[in-house]
Amino acid sequence: MIDLLNAANPGPIQLLTGASNLQGLSGGTPPAIAISSVSADITSVPNAEAVGFNAHVRVIIDGTNPNTNKPSDFPGLTIESNESVIRGLAIDGFSAGISIQGPDAIGNLIQGNYLGRYLVFPNPSINVAPSFVAGIGNGVGIEIASQTSPLPSNNSVGGVSPDTHNAIAGNVAQGVVIDVGANYNQVVGDLIGVLEQDPTDYY
Repeated sequence: MIDLLNAANPGPIQLLTGASNLQGLSGGTPPAIAISSVSADITSVPNAEAVGFNAHVRVIIDGTNPNTNKPSDFPGLTIESNESVIRGLAIDGFSAGISIQGPDAIGNLIQGNYLGRYLVFPNPSINVAPSFVAGIGNGVGIEIASQTSPLPSNNSVGGVSPDTHNAIAGNVAQGVVIDVGANYNQVVGDLIGVLEQDPTDYY
């Protein structure tokens, strides 16, 4: 078991899930990480910017294909159940950072994450200026979609207070995709755009 909040290990923990990294475990066909009614909150320092984003994350989920240096062709996290809470992650290098899909995906909450490129801080436990921007982006930041009917509903991406905002930037295509027919989903307060090279001028 890895203690992700151990103060003796203040640096970010990077989980590499690119295709060749998982080949020995999955025969070359890496599955998405399926989320079913869980709560994950491992932020070190939450975002405090009303305009901007400066959250320090402890866990980076990186799906970059090491052979091509491009996003893998599967989502970083797949949510297919209800009332999951995903907070305080950096998810980069996937076809979609988070994919909420299926008729049972109702009432999920996505807050305080980097979905795409992200800021790296010299000490993620202290509120200091970022060192640099990292990551290659996802194909799509987050998608609420399904191949079946009814589609996902009543999911929330972001929120009103700064600590609930997501930074969705630097992705190859769209930041947010919501399928036609996916009803009562909301995107509130998130920063959706293109990263600047200077991390002090994030948006």
